[in-house]
Amino acid sequence: MEILTANQSLAHTPAPGLRHRTRAQPVNNDLPTTDNEEITQSTVTHQSLSGKTSAFSNHLIFVQTFLLVFAFRLFNVLMIRTFWQPDEYWQSLEIRGFAHPSIFVACYRFLHFLGLDDTEWLILGPKILQAFFASLTDCYTFMVASRYFGVGPARWSLISSLLSWFNFFCGVRTFSNTLETMFTVIALYYWPLPESNPNNQISYRDFRCALVIAVVGCLMRPTNALIWVFNGVQLAIRSRHTPRILVQITIDVVLVTYVVLAISGSVVIDHLFYGEIVLVPYNFVMSNIFSNIAVFYGTHPWHWYISQGVPVVLFSYLPVIFWIAHLDFRSAGRLSHSSSNIQPPSTALQRRKYMYSLLAWIISIYSMLGHKEFRFIYPIVPIGCILVGCALNKIAVAEKALRQINDAADPSTGDCQTLFRTVKRWFSPTRLKMVVFFLWITNTLAAYYLGMVHQRGVLDAEFYRYPHATNDHPGTAMDGILFLMPCHSTPYYSHIHRNIPMRFLSCEPPLGVDDRSKYLDESDIFYNDPISFIQTYFDGASLRTMNERRSSDSEPLLTVPGQTYSIRRCRWPSHVVLFDALLPRVEDLRLFRTSTNDQPGSFVYTECARFFNSHFHDDSRRMGDVIIFCKNVNALG
Repeated sequence: MEILTANQSLAHTPAPGLRHRTRAQPVNNDLPTTDNEEITQSTVTHQSLSGKTSAFSNHLIFVQTFLLVFAFRLFNVLMIRTFWQPDEYWQSLEIRGFAHPSIFVACYRFLHFLGLDDTEWLILGPKILQAFFASLTDCYTFMVASRYFGVGPARWSLISSLLSWFNFFCGVRTFSNTLETMFTVIALYYWPLPESNPNNQISYRDFRCALVIAVVGCLMRPTNALIWVFNGVQLAIRSRHTPRILVQITIDVVLVTYVVLAISGSVVIDHLFYGEIVLVPYNFVMSNIFSNIAVFYGTHPWHWYISQGVPVVLFSYLPVIFWIAHLDFRSAGRLSHSSSNIQPPSTALQRRKYMYSLLAWIISIYSMLGHKEFRFIYPIVPIGCILVGCALNKIAVAEKALRQINDAADPSTGDCQTLFRTVKRWFSPTRLKMVVFFLWITNTLAAYYLGMVHQRGVLDAEFYRYPHATNDHPGTAMDGILFLMPCHSTPYYSHIHRNIPMRFLSCEPPLGVDDRSKYLDESDIFYNDPISFIQTYFDGASLRTMNERRSSDSEPLLTVPGQTYSIRRCRWPSHVVLFDALLPRVEDLRLFRTSTNDQPGSFVYTECARFFNSHFHDDSRRMGDVIIFCKNVNALG
């Protein structure tokens, strides 16, 4: 189905329920050819929206486009079978502030209402909801491009968003960063545009709508405010010659952002769950930035985002972005050095330069933080897709003009000649086809390997555990699960939904610890000497019991030498999950017999399932397969 016709666009078309005025924009007839094409399309679009196309038709186009994208993202959900970051589960489905997890609470309640909270829909439900959010990100990437640059770049931007390996890999995961990215791109759609004419008026209705959406994004991740600091400062600079507008912008920012939403919204949501007044954004900033607790989970050099983060996230899109940036800055240089007929840069060029500046700001400001992750810069992906869309449209427009010249030079007519030219055009290796093929093949290979192969064993083990956790037959039922793995290596109760005692090696941050250099969490202590840890903190008598579900809270607390915390004594449950790399370090205990172990004697646990996890890993503790061991009834005595 054709997403858009020549006279139909979602440019500046509000999503259902968000209405505002549309404003026709003047055409700069002196623009360079490709930019003139973009702005002309944008202008025709605005005229068609105000005159020919009804609001109902615009909403229908939005719904049709969204449904097509949503169908693709549902396929995306089913294809993602790998584990990436613990925060996908432990900061959304399991724990933390409640502004983000409350969304999935509503999903679980809906499944409970349908009687499906006892099925695998418990696992699929949040993923389908996330596919909905990812589809909105795709659609609003298209709409921002359409509003900024016109129909042609918008179509290519949507294609780029759907092709992006990082969107495929990360977009349907339950990270707060995915919602942050969605709210960022939606707010950008309503944000006042950078104009070549500084006298253009600002729609306060759009501006306030953008503020509300941006603040919700900041509730998801407080660091998102860094992006809007840049946008706000840029808007203030553009409005510096009109004091009335500047005052109104300031009032809106203060009232809408800090008073109405950022404080009251967060406090109300978290108060409902914590039972007391808790400022989660404030605690987030104080703990992760000022107290620098985030560096406990890893530090990176200042250039990490430049040398690794951006090249991985944007991947093969990066050379295309460099190419169009080179053209834009070369064009801007020619305009600035022209001695006669001086004219301002085109609107499309000025808007792309604004996006380059926003990209540079995000990368620069996030590089100042010690703890860095790929997902932290996820908001640059829609911007990158829009710039790639502009580049592909430039190539398409240039090739279309070249074809028209060639057709005019070849006046031969007739059905056979026309058919021959059409077939030749489809199969000729044009520059556009080669670039699109390059982007498709590189992103598809990355999405396949990282989304379906690398670290899949962790989730395969989860799907194994779920049906066994529902089995109540004596001798085979789970009386508990122990994860002898680095902390947060798997999802937890979000994938079980059973009252089964489970235990994992914790990695609590050093809150209130003066000398952090000597701090070791429970996971560190275990991997420093697994045998000593087991002999010290595990209940040996529990090796000889079965089907005895006991809460770990009833076990005594044991002191940890040199640390300020205690470890609760651990019981040996019916099932133990670990990585293959651990087995050589605990083989002297003769606890675990694998399927390839033919040593004589009895072992307490026997391998009952094994899942391939990865060919390589940057953490040696997570090397090898994921193995599930079941307590051997015959070995109990």
